[in-house]
Amino acid sequence: MKRYPGRLLAVVTVSLFLASPALSQEASNEITVRLFANSRPSSVSIVPSKGEAMLYARLDQDGIMTVLPGDTITVRPDALGLSVRAGDMDIHQTELHVRVSGDDGLVVGIAENGRSTIRRYPGTISIRKSAEQVLAITNTVQIEPYVASVVAKEYSLGDKEGTRAMAVLARTLAVRSILDSRQELVDGVGAQVYHGLDVVTEASREAANSTRGIVLMHKDEPVVAAYSASNGGHSARNSDVWSGESLPYLRARKDRFDRAASPYNDWLSRLSRERVHGALSQFTGASVTGLSVDSRSKDGRARTVKLKLQGAPDAELTGTEFRQVLTGRFGVSALRSTMFDVRTEDGNYVFEGSGFGHGVGLSQWGAHEMAERGYNFEEILHFYFAGTRTRSMDKLGFETGDQVAAVTPPTDDDDPSPRSTRRPRNGERGTTGGLRGWSASVGAPGTSSSDRDRVGW
Repeated sequence: MKRYPGRLLAVVTVSLFLASPALSQEASNEITVRLFANSRPSSVSIVPSKGEAMLYARLDQDGIMTVLPGDTITVRPDALGLSVRAGDMDIHQTELHVRVSGDDGLVVGIAENGRSTIRRYPGTISIRKSAEQVLAITNTVQIEPYVASVVAKEYSLGDKEGTRAMAVLARTLAVRSILDSRQELVDGVGAQVYHGLDVVTEASREAANSTRGIVLMHKDEPVVAAYSASNGGHSARNSDVWSGESLPYLRARKDRFDRAASPYNDWLSRLSRERVHGALSQFTGASVTGLSVDSRSKDGRARTVKLKLQGAPDAELTGTEFRQVLTGRFGVSALRSTMFDVRTEDGNYVFEGSGFGHGVGLSQWGAHEMAERGYNFEEILHFYFAGTRTRSMDKLGFETGDQVAAVTPPTDDDDPSPRSTRRPRNGERGTTGGLRGWSASVGAPGTSSSDRDRVGW
């Protein structure tokens, strides 16, 4: 039976740093995140929200110029690297860094295929031209504001202790990625969703502050901080879902809390057989004429799916690969998990299943139910990650960051009309028009066509 290794689509949430991180590596309390990771921006504009910003060619060198609040820096790729426009000043650099003073951040907008997305980020924005000749944008930010933003996007069930448990996992994932220099954090479901300042809620800020500096450990290293929306009443062992060694704290077990609360315990999806075969044929490079679940893990999830091929021996995908092909083509609700049965009916495949997501580690709906029953965040984490303990990240050489400050959303007054564009002389501050004039098609902050209404997946 033919296999198709190494051809996965976008890796699902926290999928995963299974190699042990190098704990001897020098640590920091900042994390660097690749922004707009699933986009190919043709230009980016940056506007300081309130505080002044400084432009740097390199962060270890003196600044190029100061930019006033409301003024715009526009960056596009060119043959030599980056073409930067600030006021009527044109700068050519191989990389650019923009650092803002204060907590109110930088408004970052990208243009891609005539569409625009705008978000606001704290810390430092760095831009370079990637090997694919598009703009690669990263945000270097302190861990706690990052945690508050992630929790706001990844967990919105309204309870306090489940939200705190989610904050510990978000922080643990960040710390582990710092210690494992091979792992790049991205701002989407390839790691965890991070959309900057404007999505932060009072609940997510409280969760970050009340668990400040706390990570989840197994023995002497941060855990693989896996989570999904719902495990369908039974958590999955990591080695049954992804390749790699089986981790003792990511084991398969019944979950009565998820079963009691999750709205995804029973779901049904109908997909055209012809369209499913087309998606699978494109993925495998062969003509697919049928499919069936070939083997299952002990918890009932599809371990492998057999594909019937026209004029060729049967092929095989893992359950995770199969799910990613279908969700990549038809959306995340096409196949919410690999805990499913499938039958044919009136030219369709009918999938009936339980759960939403990979099912490894914490179930967010299960955590919510535990919180509703009076369990605290540590008890929730210990239920889903057996044999672990919470610990301050300063024991790993990290500095515990400051409390996450409440940030006032920008108002119309924070987006001034265009200023003078006279070229600044030495020592003068550069000025340019506001971001509003840069983009003709802008949604609300933090929105884009790729956003999902979800609690994990």
